[in-house]
Amino acid sequence: MFKKKTAVDAQSKPTKPSEDTKSPTTPQPRKSKKKKAVTLSLQDLITQPRALAHLPMMNKVTGYRVLIAVLQRLQGLWRIAKMPQTDKTGQLYLNFITDEFEVIKENTKVLSKGDVLFKLRMSDIADDPHYEEARTALYSLTHVQCFIPDPDKPGYYVTENLMKIEGKRENGRFVGTDFSVIIPRTIAENILDINLFSNYTRFVGYTAGKLRSSFSYPLYIYLSEEWRHHGERFVIPMRDLRTRLGFVKDSDDPDRENRYGSWSQFCDKVLNQAQKELDKLAEGGGADFTFIYQGLLHGTPLPPYKRPDAVAFTILPTEAGRTIKEENDYAPNREICQKLMVEFFGLHINQARALLRRVTPVIMPGFVEQLQQWHDEFMAGRHADVKKIPAWAYTAIDEHIRTEENKQFAQAEEIVDDVPSGSVDDKITMEEF
Repeated sequence: MFKKKTAVDAQSKPTKPSEDTKSPTTPQPRKSKKKKAVTLSLQDLITQPRALAHLPMMNKVTGYRVLIAVLQRLQGLWRIAKMPQTDKTGQLYLNFITDEFEVIKENTKVLSKGDVLFKLRMSDIADDPHYEEARTALYSLTHVQCFIPDPDKPGYYVTENLMKIEGKRENGRFVGTDFSVIIPRTIAENILDINLFSNYTRFVGYTAGKLRSSFSYPLYIYLSEEWRHHGERFVIPMRDLRTRLGFVKDSDDPDRENRYGSWSQFCDKVLNQAQKELDKLAEGGGADFTFIYQGLLHGTPLPPYKRPDAVAFTILPTEAGRTIKEENDYAPNREICQKLMVEFFGLHINQARALLRRVTPVIMPGFVEQLQQWHDEFMAGRHADVKKIPAWAYTAIDEHIRTEENKQFAQAEEIVDDVPSGSVDDKITMEEF
């Protein structure tokens, strides 16, 4: 595991001695009272369609806060969708009433049955001087297109706007401080489809809401997505990274596409700034991870004075981040596995619990996949020769867990104390990716 290092610039300058260092004879000042650390929880975890995570137009902090406010109000739908006994037909949620949103029961001239409606106040998003900017950002979200599967034509999709907003309008512009946000029924049902979770990005709303740089937010979202989909180490093409951070063609800002074109500028104004903000939040328990990075050219460490064509990132999860990830992913999967082992494979509940005690959060994703694969094989008649399914299942599951345990032990033995002193570029080599 890499040792954590504070923000390092592109040139990997030596760390300067602390200006606060005192000689041994200098009286030490009284230590200030330690601030209470922030504790992140599962309620901070936000899930959003990846299409929203790819929005380069939201290039201002206020715009991101609008998006977070909308997403936070949609999390009630996610929690309902993830309930183990929820019927995935897309209609069961009509029976739920919460303080977070209202599901329309009857058609009206404006609303359709199944539309999701919630209230949004400007004061939840920005200070009074930034209300106009917040209204503009909110309006821009109504133009986000979502792909909706056509139930009558498998493989075909139709597009629909993510949401509508209702509010007072004067002289062609929205005014006022209170709005109703409406998520159309077809969009809500699509969001509720538990099978589409691979097309979503998860991030911590508290962390995202505390970032101040306009580039820190999209970079944090992007790294969150890559971490949860590809693990703690990955490579992002420079072209893709710049696009996701908003360096795109814009008639209102002609210079945007080429801004911070040099590697040193990009590091100083974008990567290092986000790194410093996440480092600071992580120190107080307010971030789920921070990161280190390295420029690459043709797959090798970047030579001096060259521009990279990709950036290698290593995610450094915090204790809070690991806890959130494990609790969020592990508990629902454990319930799914237990149900399969008992109800389908016929194991005794005590046998299932004993096996699950050996399934660590690291092993769990592959374990769920393996159980589901065996389930599908039996349903397809591929194990017709098996006479006693419970005995077969217990042996197969035990062997699978034992194999995965041995892999973990082997990997642990290979881990060295690891990071030598030096620059971040010295710490990551392509052999590690």
